[in-house]
Amino acid sequence: MFELLIFIVGLFIGYHVGYSMLIWRIKDLIIKEAKSEGIDMSIFDEEEKPNNAVSQLFIERVNNVLYLYEKDDRTFICQATTVEELAKLAKEYKQIKYAAVMDEHTNDVFAFVDGKVKNDILANKT
Repeated sequence: MFELLIFIVGLFIGYHVGYSMLIWRIKDLIIKEAKSEGIDMSIFDEEEKPNNAVSQLFIERVNNVLYLYEKDDRTFICQATTVEELAKLAKEYKQIKYAAVMDEHTNDVFAFVDGKVKNDILANKT
């Protein structure tokens, strides 16, 4: 009975591994053929974010220097002495037009919009 269970699990895993390899191989062949025909495949790059996407960033303070990082993969973006400079440099260096930013030191949340800081977005308006 145990051998039958191992056989079924092996078939299941083999099917999914084979299916994944087939999909990867077909994708690779399509990309190679498109490149050989001169078709621009850059719009299908998975790592490229749209220009108008909202980035999630956080600020780390060390002494009097502010460091700006991406939240997901913790990659460094820029450093400055003021939040306004960070917004300007993020747009200039990494083309970050829209971002939600959290200051880890003060737990303040604000937005970068087109190189400017908007801190009244989350304020209660009565």
